[in-house]
Amino acid sequence: MIDVEFVLNFEVLDKKVKRSVLLGIKKVLDNKIVDEIKSGVSPVKGESFDKYSESYLKAIQKKRYRKYNKSVSPINLHLTGKMLKSYKSKLIKDGIETKFTDKKAVYHNKDGAGKSKVLRRMLPTEKGEEWNEEIEDKMQVFLDNLPKI
Repeated sequence: MIDVEFVLNFEVLDKKVKRSVLLGIKKVLDNKIVDEIKSGVSPVKGESFDKYSESYLKAIQKKRYRKYNKSVSPINLHLTGKMLKSYKSKLIKDGIETKFTDKKAVYHNKDGAGKSKVLRRMLPTEKGEEWNEEIEDKMQVFLDNLPKI
């Protein structure tokens, strides 16, 4: 399992307001993370998905994965859908925890997938990593549209 916690400093906010804000940001993350991956974009700022290995490309081209309707592009980490469907999120004390529970997610995000150990970052779990610009922008739009206190 891989997971990331998104924590905001809301000490000045009432508990109900804080919960509402976190639920709104959680909704943004829930709507964008898997969509970004399915479109071939890493949700992690500055990251992109490396090309498939030659052997995997050949298998796709030879229609080995026909029943999954797999194509060579985009690189979207979607074959059976099981890994992407394992995405979960929940509110924690002062933030949001996001994670993929399928063990293949660890290979892609942390350990490296396949013989070449290719990393395809799905969540910003490493120190200093951030969400990509699209996700950051969606969160900012949500925050900008909150009623002013």
